[in-house]
Amino acid sequence: VDWQIGLLNYSDCEFIFVDLAKDTTKFKARLGEEINGWNEFTPGAIDYAISNANWRMGAQRVIVVFTDEWISGGAGGEGQFDNLLKKIVDSNIQIVYYGPNCPYYTKFSQCPKAEVNVVTGFSGVNFNALMNRLAVTVSSNSLNASKLPVSKTTVYDLSSINIKKK
Repeated sequence: VDWQIGLLNYSDCEFIFVDLAKDTTKFKARLGEEINGWNEFTPGAIDYAISNANWRMGAQRVIVVFTDEWISGGAGGEGQFDNLLKKIVDSNIQIVYYGPNCPYYTKFSQCPKAEVNVVTGFSGVNFNALMNRLAVTVSSNSLNASKLPVSKTTVYDLSSINIKKK
């Protein structure tokens, strides 16, 4: 299976971005890395990941989202959320969501191939099952792979975010 993995750890003021690669060393090193800030800017983080990841043409594109905040409980993002959904669809990205039953985030279910998992904590998430589903997704036939380019234009104003590329 030809695959890549990346990571975006985020708050409302800082993003730590590890671009897509086959080497999992950087990915693993950043999993537990602390970031500054209490609130989350989940829509902005998704927007940044879509625009800045080194997506390969013809690859299946999947973003897995973990958040414990409603959109209004974090840094916001309600005003541009429908534009973010359009960007997700137009870029042929599959969203797999784990988080609260937020009316905005449950809209991910409108996106093709999306999976919305409403959870109140992450201790009950079966990460082995998630990894198995992702393996099946990336190894399935090329009919699901994207031939479409990804929009490099962000929906949200991210100028106040401290972005660290690792």
